Amino acid sequence: MKTKITLHFYAKSTKMNVKGSLPIYVRLTINGERTEFISKKFIDKAKWSPELAEMKGNTEEARSINSYLDMIRSKVLSAEMDLIQKDEDVSLQNVQSII
Repeated sequence: MKTKITLHFYAKSTKMNVKGSLPIYVRLTINGERTEFISKKFIDKAKWSPELAEMKGNTEEARSINSYLDMIRSKVLSAEMDLIQKDEDVSLQNVQSII
C-alpha cells in the first residue's frame, strides 16, 4: 500500500511568548491521520517565510534553525524507511514511536 506522508512547518502566531517570538510547529500527516507538535524553536515573525516553511536569510541563526527543521524531516523519512524495511505498517503511531 502506498503511504502518503506530509510534513509541514509553520510559526503559530496564537502562541506568541512574552518576548514576541513565535514557536515553530510541526504538522505530520500520514494517510489522513494528523498530529502537531512544537519543534522547541522560536523565531521573530518577520524572519519566517510561510511560503518556504523556513527562516529567511543567511545568518547563523537562520542556518541553525533551518538545519534543525531539515533534521526533523530526515528523522521522519528515516522512520518511514525503517518501517518499510521491517515490513511493518507505516502509520502515525509507528512513526511517532521511532522519532
